[in-house]
Amino acid sequence: WKKKEKKLNLRPGQYSAAHCRVRHPKGVEYGIKIKTVNETINNTADKYGLAWHNNEEGRKYALSDAVRALSCITNRQQPVYFFADSSDLVNFVGRKESYEPATDEEREMRQQFDQFSIVTRDMKLENVHIDKQKGRDVPAYYGTFLDLYLAIQAQCIIYGIGKYAYFAAKIS
Repeated sequence: WKKKEKKLNLRPGQYSAAHCRVRHPKGVEYGIKIKTVNETINNTADKYGLAWHNNEEGRKYALSDAVRALSCITNRQQPVYFFADSSDLVNFVGRKESYEPATDEEREMRQQFDQFSIVTRDMKLENVHIDKQKGRDVPAYYGTFLDLYLAIQAQCIIYGIGKYAYFAAKIS
């Protein structure tokens, strides 16, 4: 854990953490269509994931949530550890992959993200939901616990719906 913290250049108590729970069933705005392999259904993002590619409405929802979370950061000189239950969102906000903004609105949001020193972990480790994706091998949960550990070490934690980041705030 300490090696990852050092690699990300985060010092305990000297950064903020912002969490976006965009797959929570109560968080997804009513009417956003979640596209799965076989069908399109409403409000099941927690079970099937929030479609990112070829789903402008889902991307807009997730990016708006990230903008809202980052707007709550009070110390903009500190780095911000950004984590979410959507790897695509983390990669876009942290510029980890070449997700190019598809619309003018996404380009504006990207400019807002660029005002922060955003740090993210390697999202090759899937965000596994402990309560929804049970029965996996222990290493599958590594990314989930790394996010929790880094959030606990933050000076300030920004969170919205769900209890994951709230749990980190309580532990800290």
